[in-house]
Amino acid sequence: LGGTAGKREGDSYMLSLGLDIENPNPERMARKVMLDITLKDKDGQVIASVKDQIQSIDPATVYHYGITRRIRGAAVAGISAKATSEGWLKLSTPIMKHIKLSSLRIVRGENELKLSGELNSHYDRDLRSITLHYQLLSAENKILGGGSEWVLDGLDVGESRRVDSRIALPIEGAAKVVYSIDFDVVQLLEEN
Repeated sequence: LGGTAGKREGDSYMLSLGLDIENPNPERMARKVMLDITLKDKDGQVIASVKDQIQSIDPATVYHYGITRRIRGAAVAGISAKATSEGWLKLSTPIMKHIKLSSLRIVRGENELKLSGELNSHYDRDLRSITLHYQLLSAENKILGGGSEWVLDGLDVGESRRVDSRIALPIEGAAKVVYSIDFDVVQLLEEN
């Protein structure tokens, strides 16, 4: 878990977070993983909470979740996160790793960071929609923040698609990017 807070603008500021979520089960895919991230101030009072869902996490895999949000209120002094899976699918071979992010480029601006690259599908089925989560890491692998992009119209078999993402705050020291792809794995099991 790690992140970066931006400069306060009035009563709010941008906060970019990265969170690694591990499915330790070697023979089961986690399905419908519910995330509950709680942000607290220095007195332990809840400032905000973020609720989200990841459709599928392969067995024995770490999912690299990232998000950037505007936060209203006090500065964040503590972050806690809880992930619970609604179900499991018996599976011993990872199947969520066949979309690759290539030609990755990070461009830093005065008040932003832009990430661009190509998503390449290596599945033999069209995917209706996918989510790309990514984290920005320091040279020492410390999580500095993260973000996400939705590809609502999906990826066709063998398709490559450019993706551009913007985080509305500069993240100093970002030297590496790790990412995870999410979609409903049931799409791979449906008849064409």
